Amino acid sequence: MATFRTEKRIDVVLDQEGLQAAAADVAKHFEGQLYEVDISPLEDREGRMVSITRGGFFRTVSGQKTALNVSIWSTADGTTVDADVGLFKSQGVSSLITVFIFWPVILGQIWGLIKEAKIDDEAVEVAERSIRAHSAKAVPA
Repeated sequence: MATFRTEKRIDVVLDQEGLQAAAADVAKHFEGQLYEVDISPLEDREGRMVSITRGGFFRTVSGQKTALNVSIWSTADGTTVDADVGLFKSQGVSSLITVFIFWPVILGQIWGLIKEAKIDDEAVEVAERSIRAHSAKAVPA
């Protein structure tokens, strides 16, 4: 099975202020290209998620917009940037159940479009530049 994710670990640790700034930089970059963006806290760890979508590029599944979700979080030894396909913004659990019926069919199609346009790589590169610019401390190699 294919992996629908681009992930990069960066040898820089960010505090919460730095994570927020990096997420804002990613959002601003894509807003400048007329994408719709949303920044929210990660649910399972300290960090931020930037959802990136645009009509005509990402699909709507059962009334829910799909998006490239870029998650940014730090641990004691570095910061991780993870880009994958998901839903735009926070969506209710009941609608998620319906989406799972359609998800396997279109996930590959959406990820193929993302990879072809290299949006995932672009998001990770923008995040990495911002993380390095906002670094609280570099982790020794």
